[in-house]
Amino acid sequence: MPFELKVTGVKKLDDGRLDLTCRVKEGAFAGPEAIEVVGQGGAVWPTVVVSYEATAPEGWPITPSHNQGVVTLRLPAPASGFEVDPKERVVGYGALLMNDDRVDLSGSLDGALAAVLLAPIAQGGLAGDEGRWAAAFGTKPARLEAAWTRVVAHHDTGAWPFLRGRLGATRYLEVELARSVEVQTRLWIGDDADGTRLLLGWSSPHASLPALRVAEALGLASRLEPAALGPLLLAFAARGATCPPIDLAALEALLARAPGSVAGERQGVAQALAAGLEDPAIEWSQDEALGWINDGDLSQRNPHSLVSVMELEEFARVRALLGG
Repeated sequence: MPFELKVTGVKKLDDGRLDLTCRVKEGAFAGPEAIEVVGQGGAVWPTVVVSYEATAPEGWPITPSHNQGVVTLRLPAPASGFEVDPKERVVGYGALLMNDDRVDLSGSLDGALAAVLLAPIAQGGLAGDEGRWAAAFGTKPARLEAAWTRVVAHHDTGAWPFLRGRLGATRYLEVELARSVEVQTRLWIGDDADGTRLLLGWSSPHASLPALRVAEALGLASRLEPAALGPLLLAFAARGATCPPIDLAALEALLARAPGSVAGERQGVAQALAAGLEDPAIEWSQDEALGWINDGDLSQRNPHSLVSVMELEEFARVRALLGG
């Protein structure tokens, strides 16, 4: 989300990196973003926030209304001779960098990568035993690490992997493994017929979720081709406080599509995923104009969220794309 910060302190570290202590003056701060810092004499330095520390936040994200909230940004080392001008504001342009250099992994999803991508939402049971979790997808822990190492290897060449599934002739869902201001596993929905491409959410240390209701994830997964990509949609879903109970049998049936899935372990995997999909702090509701929306502060599908990059008319487009 865009923001403007007032610089109240500048510290140069021994390795050349910078710490900027700031107050939010416009917009909202929710984590690492692409930013511009102005130097003495007006030179502009485009960079990214490597990490940050929030002091006395009065909620999240941090906004100008937080009287005590201070954020310290850790930045890479600037070019020799660059000196920050503390009288100028730091401008944030968002957490969503894009990349035209991408590599399609849609036809090569294996059990190891599927296990890695589903692990973040699993809770309890099998999720607490890496060996059993890997075995449930027909693989071993070392291969889980190797699967992610292959993703990082693509990142290191400047390419972002993605996995795309079809919803009919022109519509698609895409999981993009992006290295933006931080590594983000993004979920896109689009239509090649008119060029529509909308971001439903992403998983990362500063996630924007949920992107889907559990019922939506199950319904879409049943139509997605190749079928092996369907279970990945669960990584972006959540059951809200008043949603129908999660159907464990439906989860098990969906997991049968996952590459390497071991029949005897599907019940345990389904139970671990079901536990992680529960989010009683989220409320889903059906808006007459916008379709299904939620009240999650950090969700793209909350029209009132400071994090959401979707315009109101795009919510209605999402509703149409998610339809049959």
